[in-house]
Amino acid sequence: MSTVKTIALSCIAFALLLACSTDNEDGNNTNNAIVGDWVLVSRTVSEIDVALDECETFVVLTIQENKTLFSQFNTTAIPEKCETLAFFQLTWEKGAENQYNVNLGNTLVSTIEPSGNQLIERVADNDWVNFYERAE
Repeated sequence: MSTVKTIALSCIAFALLLACSTDNEDGNNTNNAIVGDWVLVSRTVSEIDVALDECETFVVLTIQENKTLFSQFNTTAIPEKCETLAFFQLTWEKGAENQYNVNLGNTLVSTIEPSGNQLIERVADNDWVNFYERAE
């Protein structure tokens, strides 16, 4: 094979690789805005600030590129009463513009919306809004 054909095929293969690595279902990289670890920092219920309980201050929400998310403790040094918390693995999918749906099976649990280094979660079927900040 000639050198020109080899270079041309290499360039085409490289371009295809780049195109495939940045595409996702909605045709852009916006999903990266939510992928990562998030710490719950505040909550409102019916637009009124509500204090987080002691156990919630130890929880990290992890959103993965494989469209799953789960919570876990950020340390092993947690109060004994917190050890009874149960965590579930959920799934997420692109919803409306700049919004993602969080599901447990076929049930909508919440919607999440990135806003800079903050993530806003609106819990389905109630007035709870959770505010997360990206973990460092």
